[in-house]
Amino acid sequence: MLTVVTSLIGFLGGFIPTLLKLFQEKEDHKHELEILKIQAELQAQGHKERLEEIKTTSDAEIAQLDSQADLEESKALYASMQIPTSGNKFFDGLLNFYNATVRPTVTYSFVIFYWFTKIAQYKVLQQTNQDVWSNVKDLYSEFDQAALILVLSYYFGQRQARWAFGRLKM
Repeated sequence: MLTVVTSLIGFLGGFIPTLLKLFQEKEDHKHELEILKIQAELQAQGHKERLEEIKTTSDAEIAQLDSQADLEESKALYASMQIPTSGNKFFDGLLNFYNATVRPTVTYSFVIFYWFTKIAQYKVLQQTNQDVWSNVKDLYSEFDQAALILVLSYYFGQRQARWAFGRLKM
């Protein structure tokens, strides 16, 4: 049962970033709809010529503001990843390398710790004088199944979410 639950959580977890982006787009469209309603009210008041001028100006300004906002967001993301330089090329290179490998380092650390735990469990099971395959069977528990399925479901769910929402070509 735990395996099924974690499989579903992992698979659906891959959809979360895409759904958040869709929610943001929905809010943006809602805001644009409010702007259009205000423009329609102005037109009903008899300001047709002025409204057309404002509409063409505001569409161009909105497009420019959107592109500026995207550019500023990209700049902020790159600026947050910058590491101050010390002037020592070796030390700066080492820091930049480690900055790019933080996630894999944490992941590898957990995997190594998991393997170490399984080896320790195997050594304890060896003392029961059972055959090797019985010990291996006892090592692979429902927790291990759930953890494996959670990770696999997340990665495949994330890929399916990107494909489903047109962000990935299969």
